[in-house]
Amino acid sequence: MLDFSHTKIDFRRSIFSYDKVLAAIDVLVGPAIRKRAVRNSAALANETKRGGYLDIGCGANALPDFCNLDYRWAPGVDICWDVTHGLPFPNEFFAGVFTEHMLEHLAFADALALLAETRRVLRAGGTLRVVVPDGELYLSEYAKHLAGGASSMPYAEYDAANFPFVTPIISVNRIFREHGHQFIWDHETLRLALLGAGFAKVEKRAFGEGADPKLLCDSPSRRLESLYVEAS
Repeated sequence: MLDFSHTKIDFRRSIFSYDKVLAAIDVLVGPAIRKRAVRNSAALANETKRGGYLDIGCGANALPDFCNLDYRWAPGVDICWDVTHGLPFPNEFFAGVFTEHMLEHLAFADALALLAETRRVLRAGGTLRVVVPDGELYLSEYAKHLAGGASSMPYAEYDAANFPFVTPIISVNRIFREHGHQFIWDHETLRLALLGAGFAKVEKRAFGEGADPKLLCDSPSRRLESLYVEAS
């Protein structure tokens, strides 16, 4: 039985924008959809225009003119797929890849494998844009607190609404342990991971700034806490 007692219901929102609804749908149809995807990976590749763009982990925010891939089904998702099994596409298939607030949901080893897979499916000269919560930002704010200064944690209002009291370490725990997060990145670690995956060039970017305008799909609601990195 799904518990919506702590969920703020807004009738202006699509029912598919609630994670609990998508989770319930996934329990019912997800395994069958992913099983079909495994059996027909070659056909799935043929359905996607070569030289197009891929969004890995789109969730309920499917991007127009992208191939939208996610573990769970949601409106606009083209392929339901478990990325720990690799990516179901041929080599050098996409001109660009976008992934936002997805990589932190993978264990470190699985994330490294996915980055290598992403490099494999990118065409020469293509760009990967990775957006993740910025671990350095949270730890820097915590260090300010320890030094006696004022800290400003991203989304402190969320912590105030969901915890009996708020301290900076609660915000740190929230980003490291909640929402299904398994590994939180900083720029140094992500850069080394991308270089190890075979990318030759890694650059730190800012919200809405990057080499390929098609990949500037950053969610404004995530700007406050995000690290933006591009690799090619």
